[in-house]
Amino acid sequence: MADQNKQPRRPWSTQIDGDLWQTLYNTLKANGPTKVKGHATNAMVESGAVKPEDKQGNDEADKYANEGVQLYGKEVTKLGGQLAWRHIGYAKIVKNLHTSFVEAIIKRNMLLDKIKPKVPSEKGKQKQVKEVDVEMPSYERQEEGTFLDKMEDVHKYEELVKRKRKAKQVQEFLQNTKISKVEEGQQGISWLELYTLYKLAGGQCMVEDPESPAATKPSMRIQLKEFISTCRNVARLTMGQHDSDLFKHNRSKKPRLTKLGICNHAPMVRFQVVISKGTAKAMAQAILRVQARRTKKKAAELINQKQAVRLQKLSTVNRTRWSRSIRPDKELIKQREEDDKERKKGIKRNPKPKSKTKKVERRRKKLRMPLGKARSSHA
Repeated sequence: MADQNKQPRRPWSTQIDGDLWQTLYNTLKANGPTKVKGHATNAMVESGAVKPEDKQGNDEADKYANEGVQLYGKEVTKLGGQLAWRHIGYAKIVKNLHTSFVEAIIKRNMLLDKIKPKVPSEKGKQKQVKEVDVEMPSYERQEEGTFLDKMEDVHKYEELVKRKRKAKQVQEFLQNTKISKVEEGQQGISWLELYTLYKLAGGQCMVEDPESPAATKPSMRIQLKEFISTCRNVARLTMGQHDSDLFKHNRSKKPRLTKLGICNHAPMVRFQVVISKGTAKAMAQAILRVQARRTKKKAAELINQKQAVRLQKLSTVNRTRWSRSIRPDKELIKQREEDDKERKKGIKRNPKPKSKTKKVERRRKKLRMPLGKARSSHA
């Protein structure tokens, strides 16, 4: 009410006791609120410190306040006073207890300092940030690569195609990729690098964005998890035992992506891919961009000049735009077209796989059936 131009939020007629509040508002707006000395004496009035009308109004207010208290009766007033004093005494006891607790803790720490020497705290010191010089991961040479053996058409497995909509794209990507098997304990390519290569080869996102713009978009973790699941399902159902084993977990404990600023473990497969230096550079740029949300120009400068980057853990939770930001690499697509022609000629093939087990054959036979027959036979 100190602001003369301020208006009420709602009309007075719609408020409880609005007529009384309106009268008070108009009075305060006309005269303005003033501070009056409480419990003024006659000496203050004679000295001019307090106006006579202010003293009279304050005395009348005190009179009606006392009458309001007496309406409850002397017994209730007396009981309220006693409870108030008891509450004040209880507050003093709690305060003394807390003070004694704090003093006991301080004395205990002083005694411990005398017995055990105090270790200097590192809170004020700045933590040393680990940095590494950027280098591209190593890949196999062109002459050492071979293609995977001929796969069965993924469309034969209706159940797989229904659950994994990008299974056909993943199968074509794996068919046209030159690989080289690694020995036990050696590093293979990580799933993050393989998914990046899939995107550079023109592959679509594994999980599409929802139609509603307000819905949560799939993160990098979801895209990567779906890619791994699709690759392993395609390998298990359409490849031989020799090739499908290559997609199992690599037990190598050596860090794979440390030179790109990623310190946490990157899960790997049991083979390496054969790619050109340009494609390897494009893959490294994409991984550098996801680590600290760098621009393409900045990632290229880090690789060309071998600058130092901060070593930190890779978080894939809130990265929703990274998959769509990877553009197809023209050089890689052209190379893969040539590799596809070479693959169809049957050049440099892996050895024939071992005979399939009965368990795998039963699983494939079931998946080749229409969905209705498969369910009825299962029932």
